[in-house]
Amino acid sequence: MAIKDIFIRRRFTVLDLLLVLVASLALHFYFNRAPVTNTSHSVRRPGNYQLISPLVECEPDSSQLTLLTPLKLQVQNQINQLTKKNNLELISVYFRDLNNGPWFGINQDELFSPASLIKVPIMMAYFKIAESDPAVLTNKLVFKPTPKLEVPNITPAATLTPQESYTIQDLIERMIIHSDNDSFSLLTEHLGTEKIKKLFSDLDVDLTQTYTHPLGNNLGVRQYASFFRILYNASYLSPEMSEKALSLLTRVEYKKGLNSFTPNNIKIAHKFGERSYSDNYQHQLHDCGIVYFPKSPYLICIMTRGNVDFPILEKAIQSISQNVFAYFSSHFTPN
Repeated sequence: MAIKDIFIRRRFTVLDLLLVLVASLALHFYFNRAPVTNTSHSVRRPGNYQLISPLVECEPDSSQLTLLTPLKLQVQNQINQLTKKNNLELISVYFRDLNNGPWFGINQDELFSPASLIKVPIMMAYFKIAESDPAVLTNKLVFKPTPKLEVPNITPAATLTPQESYTIQDLIERMIIHSDNDSFSLLTEHLGTEKIKKLFSDLDVDLTQTYTHPLGNNLGVRQYASFFRILYNASYLSPEMSEKALSLLTRVEYKKGLNSFTPNNIKIAHKFGERSYSDNYQHQLHDCGIVYFPKSPYLICIMTRGNVDFPILEKAIQSISQNVFAYFSSHFTPN
């Protein structure tokens, strides 16, 4: 029976009260449970890691999926309010509890332009090569500037110097931490299309549309979130390389998205992306990553678009992220 139907009847039956009590107890148990580290649903390799939890096998705990319903409804209502109030075209959200797998998505199959989000899989491709050839990260590339097709709204704090040489490791750091587009261009050109295609194929992510429409809407929020799940579970890169990748993502200098309201002691490994279209004046802004909430890390990915200024999109992402964090803080107290 839906909650609204209960109140329309203006009285509770005994069965109604029992249902509400059971739901309340279940929600209380979910947010105050001990972290799942070795159950029939997930088996994780031990290791002295701070940012990853290597996975041997995992079967999502379907019995707990409904326990996220109150949070999903809360976020859905918030999205409805934000889109109506600020005249936004679309907001998509993907959330996943990384302890034992329950998740929810809102507009999760809608497509957006990934923009700088694509820099994460490029980093992963290089780190995969470095597992068998560590010297690749010390190879140097020379920066030869070319005319810029697009000037970013969020400019990097550090840029490349023309005709200077940089190691691939340095370029990866600049690409991730500062979201430097010149570093990204150098790395992708050096890597080559075939290796990039192989990465997407290995990870079972369909980005074929990016080859013909690189600036178009070709990636969904749930699909992109899989990159962070793969890093957290160390299921593609080695644990050492997965940890290294997430460590760089905790150093991202952009602080006006997922991490704008979180306490300084809470680590967030994330990446943002932005896109502007001059033909229709549309802006897109996304931020995706892992929030290392004590004992219960979670993955959240938010994508937005609309014919509004970037600060409005930023505030939408901030508001949803703050809401989710506050919900966790009020329902879950780490031991």
